[in-house]
Amino acid sequence: MKKLIIRCSADWIRAYVTEKGVRQPKPMEIMQDYIDRLELDGGEKMFRILDASFYHVSAAYSEALSDETVISLLSGIMKQVFELTDQDLADNFKFLIEELPSEKETENENAGEGVEERFSQAPAGPSADEILARIRSMKGADQFIALCEEMHAAAPLLRTRKLEDVFRSRAYLFSIDVGNGIGRSVGEFADLAAVEGLIPPNTGLCYEKLPAEPAREGIGFSEQTAASLEQSFQIVLVDITEWIDRMDQPVFRNYLYIISQLQERAIFVFRVPYLEQSQLERISAALSDLLTVQTVVFVPITGTDLQDIAAASLAERGFQAEDAVWELFQQRIAEEKSDGYFYGVQTVKKIVNEMIYQQIRTCAMNEQEDALQTISEDSLRQFVRRNSGGISPEEELSRLVGVEKVKEQIEEILNQIEYAASHDGVEKPAMHMRFEGNPGTGKTTVARILGRMLKERGLLSKGYFYEYAGGDFMAPYTGQTAPRVASICRDAYGSVLFIDEAYTLANASSREGRGYGIEAVDALIAQMENHREDFMVILAGYPKDMERLMKLNAGFAGRVPYVIEFPNYSRQELARIFMVMLKESSFQAGEGLEKEVEDYFTGLDSSVIEAENFSNARFVRNIFEKTWSKTVMRAQIEGSPEAEVTAEDFQAAVSEDIRNYMDKPDRTSRPGFHLGLL
Repeated sequence: MKKLIIRCSADWIRAYVTEKGVRQPKPMEIMQDYIDRLELDGGEKMFRILDASFYHVSAAYSEALSDETVISLLSGIMKQVFELTDQDLADNFKFLIEELPSEKETENENAGEGVEERFSQAPAGPSADEILARIRSMKGADQFIALCEEMHAAAPLLRTRKLEDVFRSRAYLFSIDVGNGIGRSVGEFADLAAVEGLIPPNTGLCYEKLPAEPAREGIGFSEQTAASLEQSFQIVLVDITEWIDRMDQPVFRNYLYIISQLQERAIFVFRVPYLEQSQLERISAALSDLLTVQTVVFVPITGTDLQDIAAASLAERGFQAEDAVWELFQQRIAEEKSDGYFYGVQTVKKIVNEMIYQQIRTCAMNEQEDALQTISEDSLRQFVRRNSGGISPEEELSRLVGVEKVKEQIEEILNQIEYAASHDGVEKPAMHMRFEGNPGTGKTTVARILGRMLKERGLLSKGYFYEYAGGDFMAPYTGQTAPRVASICRDAYGSVLFIDEAYTLANASSREGRGYGIEAVDALIAQMENHREDFMVILAGYPKDMERLMKLNAGFAGRVPYVIEFPNYSRQELARIFMVMLKESSFQAGEGLEKEVEDYFTGLDSSVIEAENFSNARFVRNIFEKTWSKTVMRAQIEGSPEAEVTAEDFQAAVSEDIRNYMDKPDRTSRPGFHLGLL
């Protein structure tokens, strides 16, 4: 007799269970059922199941069947049942063939121990050491790592004294932001506990997010979770974020009581965002009235941590990156965070895949396969959205239209800061600034260039650009605002933190009567003062609103010593901006276009220029984008090259209602944190 072992990767199983739903049988259960039903021509069973777990299934079969036949048969079944490609199968499943000892040999070697029992004790799936190695590599998870080390150390005593139920009676409070790996953390915790023998090997994973408003009958479990709890032991992750300010309400207390009665069937892990310690202690105390709760804090992942994760991901696939690539990577991370939708490790995986593809494409087009494994700066020319094109920040600033006075002010300020930094006894002033002006007057563009200038002059260590809106600093829950401000600022240490519409901090209020905006300002001022040597905050907005913002805290204005005013553009400057946009694009100006552009902008009525929702350069950009869209459509219809923008294209664009071009921000979405993946 021979023994076949099919082992599956934990990552694939978790992905499968998440996709199919917790009520579905686990993959190895499905394979066990298929294997058990296979028969030879005479009706005799082809296999005899020996044992199975969450990660593997093993079966004995006659030596009359060749190993190739067995593997081919079961591979075909698995590809069909789980819709796998050959590569999926190779990456996630292993087929092992072993000689099965005769019954006599088994009796002699194992003193009466049965074949099934002997093999059921053989290790299956990853070992505890392998799981712990994965856990130890997690970033910002020191307390979680300590929890798992503690579990590993206590497991032998718990098992030998038959006290596994003591371990299973514990609950956990995970304080972790979206995108920092809550799904992976709970999965690794379950894997380790199962391998250590503290929970059943077929333990499932369930996810519950408590709604802001409970159903009429109160808070309960979803149908999937309820069914899973009936079938087998579970790890249940419960997101209680919506209830952290209402945990004293009877409906929530009743929910906790229901959970306390289910601890023989599940371990419960409660999730809240990264919060202040005092708030976590309050939440833990509320949960601990009915449960034994251990709090585990996950510190938000920094840009350096994300780079380490990306480098490790590349290495796993046989790639490495030039040093210059990591500069682009950090710029890309800053852009991803600034557009409002950042999903932590999930976003890093997306970026890594893009880096690999861009390298492959470059090598394929240039027939440089020998350079494939080292990702180069040249292959990532389009990797960041706003690339300087290799010109210096001073030159980039000099090319801007209509900001001559702004350039003079910036040069004067930088000279002052440089002088203080290079002379002992002269106190270096804080570098924080206020950019005051209407929308579209170049505040964001200048701030982005300024970061590069400060880095080149040695006044900032990194010079990256992080853009947020004032509202992004205010969290919806008590105790979350200060950690959020600290997390945003920590990313921007050594760089520029640009806060657009900063005045919205002055408009915020809360149920407690103390505005979250004031809380955010207090936390921001502390960060600005504590890291003034290598950190620049630029507050941007309308002049009158910025004055109101400064009054929120008596020390705010003193922390922001420099004020730069951005005037509206003249009609002639608006025309020049259009032509600069055209020059920097892939299009050429057709005959008569420049005059047509000048005539249009110089002829703009004062009611347009002076309108409250007139957005200066944004107004121009909206017209430019509409113009080249007309160019492309015309060229497609005519079958002509798309490179030349004609006066007729411009006329067609501006013939539309002028309101179409008013007050349209050039960002595709508001900056800030949004819900993401587990």
